[in-house]
Amino acid sequence: MIITSQQFNKLATKKDLKKDLEKLEQKIDKKFSTKEELKKEVSKLATKKDLKELRQESKKDLEKFAIRAFDMFASKDDLKELEKRVASKADIDKLLTVMDSIVGKHQEIETERAANIGAHDRIEKDIVKTDKRVTVVEKKLETIPVAV
Repeated sequence: MIITSQQFNKLATKKDLKKDLEKLEQKIDKKFSTKEELKKEVSKLATKKDLKELRQESKKDLEKFAIRAFDMFASKDDLKELEKRVASKADIDKLLTVMDSIVGKHQEIETERAANIGAHDRIEKDIVKTDKRVTVVEKKLETIPVAV
């Protein structure tokens, strides 16, 4: 097999391989950690003891929440008791019937009141007119000599 000059120029030299090896070692150094670095990172992680404590705290919190949630939400018994206290449709119909009667009576009273006010105003006007006439008559009577 014969190698051409172009192919020969493409072959790597020891110097080229040494540079490539150095670059590769640098990349490897960047990607891998030392034991000390790993120990630092591992010390940041949770231990079994930490997880057990967290589990116990979570369990306590969940129990507290369950108690509060039970108090917050209505139970079947609460709903049955509420059903007893809430007015039925028949009760509401009775109430509306009574209210209609009261409203009707109130409207009658208002109508009568308006009529009474109108009558009062007419009577007052008549009194004022009569009072003026009486005053005129009294003045005329005062001027007329009365025979004794």
